[in-house]
Amino acid sequence: KIGIPSLVLMERAALGISEIIKEKLWGKEKICIVCGCGNNGADGVAIARQLMEENCKVDVVVLGKEEKFSEEMKVQLSIYKKMGGKVYSVANRTYEKAVAFAEKYNIEKVQQFLRV
Repeated sequence: KIGIPSLVLMERAALGISEIIKEKLWGKEKICIVCGCGNNGADGVAIARQLMEENCKVDVVVLGKEEKFSEEMKVQLSIYKKMGGKVYSVANRTYEKAVAFAEKYNIEKVQQFLRV
């Protein structure tokens, strides 16, 4: 309402979450961030980028089709990809393939972490 651009707000929010992730998960072989296709998903991509800037191995999984991406999501993905970030889409995969992909990252442990 006071005119701060959404991308600036995303960067600030992502900085805070990135710090928490570094405290809790630093040293893990790889971190996977699962994102929707709207502005909350764009926050997730900003977090991934910031972690990547800290030499963390991080991948992004996007749940949703590209035509549904918010403008902010498109911007964040563009920056992340230009930095060499990997993005996987499970929008057009079967349920079994999506589950197999999630198992690669031990999603159960991620869910336990998020409940804390």
